[in-house]
Amino acid sequence: MSKVIVITGASSGIGAALAELLASQEHRVVLVARRQQALEDVASRCSGRAVVHAADVTERAQVRRVVDDAARASRATRPS
Repeated sequence: MSKVIVITGASSGIGAALAELLASQEHRVVLVARRQQALEDVASRCSGRAVVHAADVTERAQVRRVVDDAARASRATRPS
């Protein structure tokens, strides 16, 4: 069963590698970091299974936006 997984620090290193691995296993990934362009580069390697959020996780409102979007993505992937 496919899941929606939020990855913080997804713009490089372990976060980026994890995003690519999970997307290759047919999971949807929500990529979160501060660098928009770097996130888009990672998303381009995720076979259309990534949603990008440039956000600072120290800011509560930005985290709330990410959580809300991940919840919407999760509802969209559930079978009818």
